[in-house]
Amino acid sequence: MNYEMLEKRITNWAKNQGDVRAVVVIGSRAREDHVADAWSDLDLILFVTDPQVYVEDTSWLAAFGEVWLPVFNFTGAGDFEWLVLFEGGLKVDFILAPVAGQLSEMLFDSFYGVATRRGLRILLDKNGDGFLETSRLMVDPDWVQPDPDAFAAVLNQCWLSIYRASSMTLRGELWRARAIADGSLRHQLLQLLEWHAKARKGATLDTWYDGRFMADWVDPQVLALLPEIFASFDAADSKRAILASMTLADRLGRQTAEKWGYPYPIKNQIRIQEWIEAAMSM
Repeated sequence: MNYEMLEKRITNWAKNQGDVRAVVVIGSRAREDHVADAWSDLDLILFVTDPQVYVEDTSWLAAFGEVWLPVFNFTGAGDFEWLVLFEGGLKVDFILAPVAGQLSEMLFDSFYGVATRRGLRILLDKNGDGFLETSRLMVDPDWVQPDPDAFAAVLNQCWLSIYRASSMTLRGELWRARAIADGSLRHQLLQLLEWHAKARKGATLDTWYDGRFMADWVDPQVLALLPEIFASFDAADSKRAILASMTLADRLGRQTAEKWGYPYPIKNQIRIQEWIEAAMSM
């Protein structure tokens, strides 16, 4: 079995389900830019009249192939979602979205617009009202530059995460240290990376999401620093990665603030840097 066969099975099944009104492919298997590779899964939105039906009874999944692993989830919009691994290592994400208007409205004027504007394929549209304006198949241009307070807030969160990761490393709690460094700190650094890129190249620069395709939009000199912020489960290596994260945060913060003409909290940052460097050297 392959993904093409899976799509056909799902489409044929949906045609015979009265409550399934539309099936739409999103993600890499629908994009023309950064298209699917051998490791890409299949992302689907199923617009159904009663999503709860497909949560309480999972037997419908077996219609598409042998199920190795089904995982129930919620999307960022709060819709039900099944993440399913089928035979052969094929993974399908089934988003179960309620029918709420015309297909074009549900696809673009919703939480899923971030993905659908990058590309989609309609496998099934029973209502026949899914006319899609090609002008809408684009990245949402409504990005808003953060004001100085919002910028400073993320910087403060980032430096607090660096401090916490340092403290956990120094007390020997490496699991917690790595959880912070690879969790909250990584998200905050990603936000700074996106802002830094837009400050350099302009608000219309596409920084994707979740750190995707970084080589396309991160400053090459900054990109070269990223391997250093990751560490193994080792105290000395954790210290090294924390110091590298501190250097990266400083660079991103200073250069972005300069581009946007924002004040930079240098005094507080220097105090934290000095404390961490001194503590790490003991």
